[in-house]
Amino acid sequence: MRHSLRIGLPLLLGLLLTQVGAAQADVSIYDIQLGVYPQDTYLEIDGVVVTGVAVYGFFVQELNPHPTYQWRYSGIFVYTISRPTCRRGDLVNVRGKYWEYPQPTGRSEIDFSRPGGGTYSVVGQAPIPAPVPVTILEVNGTGLLQEEYEGVLVRVDRDDNTLYADDRDAYGNEWCLKRQIPSSDSLTVMQFPVGPQGDFEYTIPAAGTLLTFAQGIMDYRYSKRALLPRSCDEDLGMACVPKLRGAYATASTGVAVQFGVPVDEASAENPENYELGSGANIHSATKDPTNPRRVFLVTDDLGNGNSERVTANWILSEQGVPMAGFETAYFRTGITPIRQIQYVANPAVRDSSALTGEIVTIRARVTGLVGSNYYFLQDDDGREWDNLYSRILANTQYRVGDEVKLAGRVTEYNYMTQLAYANGVDYQIPLGTTAPVTTQVVTADQIPYRGAARAAEPFESSAVRLESATLDSLLGVVGPYYDEWLLLSADLQDTAKVDFDELNGNKAYAACRGDIVNVIGPLGYEFGQYRIWPLSGRGISIEVIYDNPACDPTSVDEIVAGFRPALASAPNPLAERAVIRFSLQRDEIVDLEIFDSGGRKVRTLWREATLRAGDQQASWDGRNDAGQTVGAGAYYVHLRTRTGEAAEKVVIVR
Repeated sequence: MRHSLRIGLPLLLGLLLTQVGAAQADVSIYDIQLGVYPQDTYLEIDGVVVTGVAVYGFFVQELNPHPTYQWRYSGIFVYTISRPTCRRGDLVNVRGKYWEYPQPTGRSEIDFSRPGGGTYSVVGQAPIPAPVPVTILEVNGTGLLQEEYEGVLVRVDRDDNTLYADDRDAYGNEWCLKRQIPSSDSLTVMQFPVGPQGDFEYTIPAAGTLLTFAQGIMDYRYSKRALLPRSCDEDLGMACVPKLRGAYATASTGVAVQFGVPVDEASAENPENYELGSGANIHSATKDPTNPRRVFLVTDDLGNGNSERVTANWILSEQGVPMAGFETAYFRTGITPIRQIQYVANPAVRDSSALTGEIVTIRARVTGLVGSNYYFLQDDDGREWDNLYSRILANTQYRVGDEVKLAGRVTEYNYMTQLAYANGVDYQIPLGTTAPVTTQVVTADQIPYRGAARAAEPFESSAVRLESATLDSLLGVVGPYYDEWLLLSADLQDTAKVDFDELNGNKAYAACRGDIVNVIGPLGYEFGQYRIWPLSGRGISIEVIYDNPACDPTSVDEIVAGFRPALASAPNPLAERAVIRFSLQRDEIVDLEIFDSGGRKVRTLWREATLRAGDQQASWDGRNDAGQTVGAGAYYVHLRTRTGEAAEKVVIVR
């Protein structure tokens, strides 16, 4: 049967990271795109140049043409999860797994979200290869040619330089490029999510605008080929008209407006060129010295969470091109409380946010992390309606308890309210670590997993704790279904699900039917059912009260895949200090923390420590962060790196 480890101080703990797998070194993009390597192969790509930076990754291309294929198959997208810091023209080395993203996106990627993660490093600068001349038919027709230019910087149309723009789609981020000569050939052009350095930020030309050329990176999105221009002047050969792309609050007396192109300082800093729908005064306007597309306005006190609009006119681009006329952007003022976003009077009738589609600015604490990119947030006291899920990529590495102020668009995805990225809205400020987050203790009848009446809606995205729940299989199904179990509590047959396969794609622990557990994690809602997502493994988010003896023995090996623990006996007689030993297979950024049995952090030994590969050692003197000696009982050592995490239990005997 399974057993827990009971030792006194000191703890001699070995945590050994397993290798990601044998990496394929000195790989070319050509070989990746030609299918030399199977999916999920860990690859090392050296000396490729960044051709465009988006909000969640970047495109890279080989520096030299292939002897047979020339520039075909020379580019690929690198999905970094978090916001990249590299710039166009950087020479980089990339490490990660090759992945062919499923339809409808269909893009080939080096994907850092795959198990094992990924890294990149800037090793210099290099000239970007000249755009490859192509025809619309070559990149948008049938056959193999369209695949050959995926991720490659191209210039169209090689046979006809009299092109024109056609109407955009209903969403405003897709338009069509056509040839002027009679032809049915056309090419979809998309506005990619804008990168932190402004790549892919441009103003879409009006329908009928003549273009002498169009260039950009070829991509495959939503079952069709698309050209991704990076800027107006460079990739469309025209000075773009300034367009108001978005507006958002920075404070109750502050508003930021963002344009599609860099704007002229004199016209942008004239308060008379802006007007608020409420009639409130605009006292000053200042162009952002770090982002030439953004202007900060100082206003009267507009309050928090109020509907507002800003209108702009007479703004010039840096090239002197004026706006086409008055343009308006809508947003909520000040700091919008999460409760205002989440609250609905009757979830059974309407469960979507009343602010769906609106731009809001919030200030909240991080309660849970999904990988290193998305996070759960909490404001006020963390009670019902005070929690929200953010799908805005972090611009730094957050930890639970960190506070952040950010702006985005309220959306509903799979019936779950979220804060999502919006082009023209780029505002995220880390505010450091604040008071501990609040965990809501819930009962089984508060979070029924089927949730037909949406009874659990007030707890959506909350950090909840469900106690003394028995693991059962889904009704009518033997064993877990896709690693999801029912948690049966207090003899109620309709309790929340728990997903033990949500921890960075790995099992949180080896569950067994009949186990009794306490589970801590955000409460999500997907595909018509509520789920608790434990974001750490056994000993942190999952406390096993009873191990079913009918299960196979697994001992202390029930931790996150990616780690192989190796424990040694504690020395005897016992000393007063715990010694923690582990080994890293590669350089890592490491957090090493101590938690109590309730999941509360007791002591931070290391935070974002950069460690070299090899054997490591740390010690704990049995005190908390305030220097006080902790009491007897169970505690957990938690090791976290960018590639995974592990936890192990220690019992202090006083």
